[in-house]
Amino acid sequence: MIMVIVMMEKKNKMMMMVWMMMMMLFLLAAAASLLLVVVLTMMMMMMIMMMLLLLLLLLLLMMMMMMMMMIMMMMMMMMMMMMMMMMMMMMMMMMMMMMMTMMMMMMMMMKTKSPKKAELKDENQL
Repeated sequence: MIMVIVMMEKKNKMMMMVWMMMMMLFLLAAAASLLLVVVLTMMMMMMIMMMLLLLLLLLLLMMMMMMMMMIMMMMMMMMMMMMMMMMMMMMMMMMMMMMMTMMMMMMMMMKTKSPKKAELKDENQL
């Protein structure tokens, strides 16, 4: 670059001036492009950050939903278990009642049987 300017200096001053202007323009263009690139990159970064934030939010929401679902499932399971337990208890109660009734019936039968035996004995004695 400097060599070219020196060469131009030998010919005439006008060419040198033009060259300098050109170089200045080039430098300005480069600076502007750099600035543009930087700005664009910044914008892109911002966009990416925003996207990431949105994704994070979505993930959080999903997690919350999953947690809610899990809790709901747990609740449902608990309810089911409770229902099963209740059913079992009811069945047990029913069985107990049946057993009690059977026992009562047996007792009644025994009670009814015993006097007859006594009567028969009395008849025999007579």
